[in-house]
Amino acid sequence: MNITIRAILLGKRIADRIINENTGYTIVFTWESIGDQCLELAYLREFRKRNNINRIAILTTKPNQALFKYFEGEFEKIIPINQKDFDTLLKFYKSDMGLFYRKKHPSLICAFYTAYIRHDLLFDNPYVSLADFVKMIYRLPKDADITPIKKIDNTEWINKLVNDGIVEPGKTILINPYANSCKNIPMSFFTKLATELKRKGYKIITSVYGSQESVPGTIGLDFPLEKAVSLSESCGTVIGTRSGFLDLVALSDTKVIALDRDDYNVADACILEQWWINNKRLKTFRYRQQNELEVLNDVINFVEEK
Repeated sequence: MNITIRAILLGKRIADRIINENTGYTIVFTWESIGDQCLELAYLREFRKRNNINRIAILTTKPNQALFKYFEGEFEKIIPINQKDFDTLLKFYKSDMGLFYRKKHPSLICAFYTAYIRHDLLFDNPYVSLADFVKMIYRLPKDADITPIKKIDNTEWINKLVNDGIVEPGKTILINPYANSCKNIPMSFFTKLATELKRKGYKIITSVYGSQESVPGTIGLDFPLEKAVSLSESCGTVIGTRSGFLDLVALSDTKVIALDRDDYNVADACILEQWWINNKRLKTFRYRQQNELEVLNDVINFVEEK
């Protein structure tokens, strides 16, 4: 990686400042995506216990990220950092000097793998999981316990959805067809899937945000992340394109079906059931246009498994 001496010195200055301003803390800096943060936060309890850490601080460009509410109590404070300083700090940690620095200053730890390896090592590699990398960074065994998320009370909102006939507890499917990393599965596939599931008696909701369109024939629902787990558990089943949203709801008491594609080059490293081994009701299916009917039937069969 090309990095100038000036950038290295600037990155070191940022690291020194963060450490000096937060004496007594182990500072974990996390990636901003929901899926990566779920992984990085879900092992903090084991990280603390096995390394005798007293106080943990989270360094993030998104200090108001709703995801942190699900992990309250697993860290003592959140430290905001602007995107420019964050990028500079990450580049520094990727450098040879950053390698020596982080060994000398273990109180500032980067919890995501790109500080340690090239991203393309994971491309089309069926033998590694990103969850294992996070455990390696935290110096945890492969069977380390996953921290249960804190449940957020949304009883009044859920009751309204039930009373309005939008949700039938245990008989509703929440479809999340959108994702940032994995290329979207064709909307036509979700349309066929929703049609078949409705024919079998399920209510279908599409998770949408802003101007996103719902799957035809379903109810579009725009809701904040704080309500995602409550809604998913009330519905009973979530189906979606592989995304960070699925990582969050996989930590709940919900059946979750993930759909990925061959051209999602880290698909093998991000198989949902290999990340969240405590939830036995997770399944990943690989969408291919030539086997669309087979995938459709497999998804429906898994939905109906007890």
